Amino acid sequence: MTTETMETTATAECRIYAACLASYNNGILHGRWIDVDGKDAGELWDEVAAMLAASPIAGAEEWAIHDHEGFGRMIGESSSFEEVAIIAEALTGGNALAFRWLVEDRGMAPAEAAERAGDVQIYWGDDMRDLAAGYAQELFEEMTAADERDRFNLWPFTCIDWEAAGRELVIGGDVDAADIAGERFLVTNANEF
Repeated sequence: MTTETMETTATAECRIYAACLASYNNGILHGRWIDVDGKDAGELWDEVAAMLAASPIAGAEEWAIHDHEGFGRMIGESSSFEEVAIIAEALTGGNALAFRWLVEDRGMAPAEAAERAGDVQIYWGDDMRDLAAGYAQELFEEMTAADERDRFNLWPFTCIDWEAAGRELVIGGDVDAADIAGERFLVTNANEF
């Protein structure tokens, strides 16, 4: 069976635009784009603190994330640096799509999703209907021993609607049809999450 542990690499760089709120409230745009990849929360804070220190408004202390790239819908204006760092690391690691599926589809907290992303198993393909049907057929073949199929000569009489079988697996929650960042796949162990 072509189900495998999901291993993909992300292509997007993760960046945030941290803005000085004292400047913003005075009609001045002051902020900095910060590359997040490979940085921890302390390093992110150091860069924001440097941006605040260079603010045209003396004593500026408050900031917000006014823009971001590479994070999808996973962060917001007031996301913590700890959360931003965890998400960036997961999105640029080997299980980026699995992580996104867990957070965006299953609603899992980023820290837990980062820990469990390696457990997600996938079945790849282009057309979702054919993908589910192919998985259902491979699952049937795997679950019924070849010697039993041959001994009872079942193949000539096996008229299974594989599209319907695949649809039932998706509807029943045994597998999940996913389309994340333009990648289409089935999560074959979806009921574990």
